[in-house]
Amino acid sequence: MRRVLVPLDGTDLSTEILEDAIRLAGPDGELVLTYEVRRASGRAAAIYDPVADTEEARQYLNGVAEGLRARGVTVTTSAGLTFHVPAAIGETARTQDVDMIACATHGRGAVGGFLWGSVAWKVLANSPVPVLLRHPVRTSPPDPSGAHRLMVPLDGSRLAEKALPLAQDLAVEWRAPIHLVLVLQSADVKASGASMGEYLIRVKDSLSGEVRTHLLVGSAVEELTAFAQGAGITDVVMTTHGRAGLSRVFVGSVAHELIRRLPLPVIVIPALATTVAARRESVEAEKTPATVGS
Repeated sequence: MRRVLVPLDGTDLSTEILEDAIRLAGPDGELVLTYEVRRASGRAAAIYDPVADTEEARQYLNGVAEGLRARGVTVTTSAGLTFHVPAAIGETARTQDVDMIACATHGRGAVGGFLWGSVAWKVLANSPVPVLLRHPVRTSPPDPSGAHRLMVPLDGSRLAEKALPLAQDLAVEWRAPIHLVLVLQSADVKASGASMGEYLIRVKDSLSGEVRTHLLVGSAVEELTAFAQGAGITDVVMTTHGRAGLSRVFVGSVAHELIRRLPLPVIVIPALATTVAARRESVEAEKTPATVGS
């Protein structure tokens, strides 16, 4: 059960992410639909009616929510007025205490006139929780069997491994296999191939369920894209700003390219989200009384 925040912009393109959000929330989860209307500034402010635009946004959200509730989905809505849409979405994620954000990566809002693509990337950069991103137009049909197959790109860093707990939870929930994929550059194979293979085995052994490992050679983006397409991957779970010292490949840039290239949901755990999670764990640890030996 998860609370998933879904920022919308008034277009059909933005609502195409709803099916992914419903799947991510689970049967007992909840969607929080939000529409952040951007305030006009400068000369445009003289003819701008924030009350009318905000009311239009509320009516739009209510219409979308009504259709979802008719399907048995639990939904709440939130419309706001802001000068900075990505920051407002991040703040809504905090105040609504959501577990994840799901949004399409492009579209154009009828209200407020902002370009949704740039907003989606900025939401990812500032999000306190994992973000599911996907281009709104599917270029390949979904698996008719409904089977899930998860891919987790790794680079040998602990930060990249922060994607594993969420991937494990989803794999259990969806009864899906996890594919751990690590890509080496050609120059690194001789020096690091064996150790990276052993690393993948250690990570595999730390997880439960069906887990498969894949050590590939080449360009990270090209190899991951080809693997995902060839293996029928349905979802990618990864972090940003992981770094492999052996090849200096930043997972953040790889995540960006995979979102652009793959017609799949890519669930990204930004660095800020991992930091927030670490702080929460620290707070919970402080609340837990220490066991005193007799």
